[in-house]
Amino acid sequence: MEIIKLSSGEKADELRDKIINLLNEYSNILTGYELVGLIDTIREDCHSSIQAMDEEGE
Repeated sequence: MEIIKLSSGEKADELRDKIINLLNEYSNILTGYELVGLIDTIREDCHSSIQAMDEEGE
């Protein structure tokens, strides 16, 4: 049972922190440019998925 529920804003902050921590694990392997490129690719994939879901809903 969850006693304290997090708002969506708090959940977004939690997710952001997890993503940053995960990226930091790879910071000694990938360059800053590669990490930014990875983030950009993920962003584009998210937009494509949302667009596809919107089109299915129409």
